[in-house]
Amino acid sequence: MLQRPAAVLAATPELLAGRARRAWLLFAAVALLIVLAALYGAGLYGRSTEVEALATQGRTDANLKVALLRAVLENPRALPLLLSEDQQVHDALSERSPASIDVLNRKLEGLVSGTKASVLYVTGTDGLAIASSNWREPVSFVGNDYGFRAYFSGAMETGTAEYFALGNVSKRPGLYISRRVDGASGPLGVVVVKMEFDQLEADWHEANRPAYVSDAHGVVLITSVPSWRFLTTEPLSRPVLAEIRASQQFGDAPLVSAPASNSAMRRWCHCRSRGPRHSPPMSRLSMPSRPGAAMPNICGCRRLCRRRPGGSIISFRPKRRSPPRNAKCGC
Repeated sequence: MLQRPAAVLAATPELLAGRARRAWLLFAAVALLIVLAALYGAGLYGRSTEVEALATQGRTDANLKVALLRAVLENPRALPLLLSEDQQVHDALSERSPASIDVLNRKLEGLVSGTKASVLYVTGTDGLAIASSNWREPVSFVGNDYGFRAYFSGAMETGTAEYFALGNVSKRPGLYISRRVDGASGPLGVVVVKMEFDQLEADWHEANRPAYVSDAHGVVLITSVPSWRFLTTEPLSRPVLAEIRASQQFGDAPLVSAPASNSAMRRWCHCRSRGPRHSPPMSRLSMPSRPGAAMPNICGCRRLCRRRPGGSIISFRPKRRSPPRNAKCGC
């Protein structure tokens, strides 16, 4: 009978021990890979769940802002229509007598105290304000020429207009809602309501979620963060900047893009550039199509790109005569 050499028999336990160690190391490596894969999968699932929850909260936040903006705009929007048919407005524009203008001044003063409007005023066809709700104040609009304003020319041309601008007298930003006053022989003038959004901004600020309103060019109009006002979400082209300067829409505001200190605003604005998965929720508040009208697109972006608290973006987009069917959110 053949027998194994003694050296081979002596080495067998060591070989077995080595094989056992290698088997355990292989088992440990496989187990570690399984654990890491499980943790990675759990992380992906958790992130996906968190992103979906944030998106749902963002949509809810955006819808609430739509409702709040509707409520703020509801009453003042009806004023130009009502005043354009008011007999005292027609009398003041037709007669231009001190008595009729005084009556109209007092009427406008009483109306503005019971609404959310900031100022009510009436201009002639030449753009000169003949009566205003702030006629007693040092910054009265009476006698000022508003013929260069787009809300005046738009109302004279089409009957009604809306325009966001910085007041050239008050130096306060606001939304101007105007309507032409028609008489038997033609236009008599324009009724204008100015709305300011101090309370709205305060409400947004208390929510501790940054929010802002930008126009079609990315200029921040209304914001819960004061340092963001009149910054831009991206640099303006020279033709656009020249057009804004010529219209005096924002006065002497620098209209510079958000600096590094406000990079959070730019990240919210460009959040969707990282793909559909990171697109901010959006709600759209449609308005009648007219020259100079504003169509706010309200987007809730809770920084889906990063796990930090976010905010909402609202974009005032001027509606053209033939608006695009699939206008995208300005954020």
